[in-house]
Amino acid sequence: MDFQLSAALASVLGLRQGDDFSRRIDLPGLAPRLAGPLGNRASAAATLLAEVSGTETCDGLVRDIGAFLPFDSAVRDLATTGHLMKLLARRTAYQKLRDWRIVGLPNEIFDRVSWQERNDFFRPGVCHTFDGDLFRIPEVVEMLAREGRIIGMSK
Repeated sequence: MDFQLSAALASVLGLRQGDDFSRRIDLPGLAPRLAGPLGNRASAAATLLAEVSGTETCDGLVRDIGAFLPFDSAVRDLATTGHLMKLLARRTAYQKLRDWRIVGLPNEIFDRVSWQERNDFFRPGVCHTFDGDLFRIPEVVEMLAREGRIIGMSK
């Protein structure tokens, strides 16, 4: 996976680090959880998601979001609940036409959700997790210590 999930998307899918992505999700049960928090746009979002049916694995949903992410109209560097809503609302059109660009077309409600989750993800002061043993490499430890000293002196 070449992208990260917003905290909201991970939460709505019930995912935590190391979870089993092969777990199946009831899509009709997911739709109200997605639309509910949208305030005065919840009714419109629920209507757009009304035809959602079946089940899908978390892995399948995340894979499909990743497939249209490069074509999304709003956010292309983070998977969000806005993307999940686009995917679910446009699933029938995608299945007929097999073109991910269709799923990524603009939607005022879903794009706003994606923008907000992206802003939350990249807000100032947030430090994201890192893979591996970077903080045990002596050169990295020294580099970060040096940067810390320089930044501390500039305050």
